[in-house]
Amino acid sequence: MHDYHTGYHAHNKYELTVQQAVFQLLVLPTAEHGQHLLDFQVKANVPHEWWIASNAFGANCIILAPKNAFTEIEIDISTHVRLESVNSFERPFVNAEEQWSRLSDLSFKVEHAMYLTQTPLTAFPDKESMSLPAIDREQPMIDYIVGLKDTLYDQLQYDGEATDAHTPAYSAWARRKGVCQDFGHVFIGWCRMLGIPARYTSGYLSQGHQYRGDGQLHAWAECYLPEDGWVGVDASNNLLVDHHYIKIAHGRDYYDCSAMTGVLISGGKQVSLHSVSVDMQPNQ
Repeated sequence: MHDYHTGYHAHNKYELTVQQAVFQLLVLPTAEHGQHLLDFQVKANVPHEWWIASNAFGANCIILAPKNAFTEIEIDISTHVRLESVNSFERPFVNAEEQWSRLSDLSFKVEHAMYLTQTPLTAFPDKESMSLPAIDREQPMIDYIVGLKDTLYDQLQYDGEATDAHTPAYSAWARRKGVCQDFGHVFIGWCRMLGIPARYTSGYLSQGHQYRGDGQLHAWAECYLPEDGWVGVDASNNLLVDHHYIKIAHGRDYYDCSAMTGVLISGGKQVSLHSVSVDMQPNQ
């Protein structure tokens, strides 16, 4: 077992007074696949009320509504989460040919249609221009996925200045530069082109190991492999997901997993600062 204490801090300043506002924070660790949310706290520097709601993908969101007008708001979400140990390469034997053939099954395509359909952030013009590794149907899909991850890690440079939250995968790939969000979108786009269901995932990443993207909320991909189930892949760090990854939510792309959104009555400019902390506790 591995215990973590996570912290999410948001600090928003507004040029004009905000008369009313409602914020949605998608920052709580989910409870699935050996991950257990033991406790959490919600704080803000203005009088407020808050409650929990589920989004369209089943993730828990904190809905926070300030009671008074304000020009500046700070919100802190702290959690205590416990993760079971994970061996990313410990998997049951699978028949590779049967595994690959499942991708062509109509019922499989219908069941996973949401994560087989490209979005504007994941779509590529065509498969031929990507020069993806050839598929060997005698090779287990997990081995092919690891090869895709290695290819992306080798060819895409991690650069925090090259893209923004709205950069589509094909643009980041054309520049050969991006951040964890772009690695995730490119990997998802590749998988969907191959008929492998894939989804965007947000969460916290264990700090102190020099992982790329550990200073903010992190992003990676999950792909569905018949017989294996959902497998987490972090191409930006060239890793399969293990107990160093604390999952918050998943969706079709970044837009489904944005950490903080809101509806407010105001005007003028806004400045937002966000930070995270992840403290790993001694093994239980």
